[in-house]
Amino acid sequence: MNKTIILGYFTRDIEKKVIEKEGKPPMTIYTSGFGKTRKFKKRDGSIGKEVMFINITFYGQLGLNASKYFKKGSPALLEGRLQFSSWQDKNNPEIKRSKHNLLIEKFDFVGIKTSETKENKSKQDEHNKNDENVATHLDEELPDERTDEDYEKDAFFPADY
Repeated sequence: MNKTIILGYFTRDIEKKVIEKEGKPPMTIYTSGFGKTRKFKKRDGSIGKEVMFINITFYGQLGLNASKYFKKGSPALLEGRLQFSSWQDKNNPEIKRSKHNLLIEKFDFVGIKTSETKENKSKQDEHNKNDENVATHLDEELPDERTDEDYEKDAFFPADY
């Protein structure tokens, strides 16, 4: 099973790209960046931070919907699968480059603050109404400080883990 669920923030606006290949219809993809900060208590008692950034990709209508509702700094709950890519460096063929990308299959709104966002959430709830696997009621504000104990309590393990 390849499933990733992440709660965090968009690090840049969603960009639309159209990929055209000869003999095939054009494919529309939407890309952005996503970040998550984990705060934890170090052995010496001080608070440490671990920041994780990942590139994300939406396909088709899901991407179009996401681009309407999310901007840089928007909080979201994303669900998707990891994809690993590797290639040879253009300037130095001896160097092999690689990265992970998260291909988004579902998203949800978190941190509702304005009436406009609530209206957008209602539209997304309607979009997801037949999907019982999507968390659609995450209206709580994210806490500023979390400990390792908080993360252990919130840990998500699929039934077949």
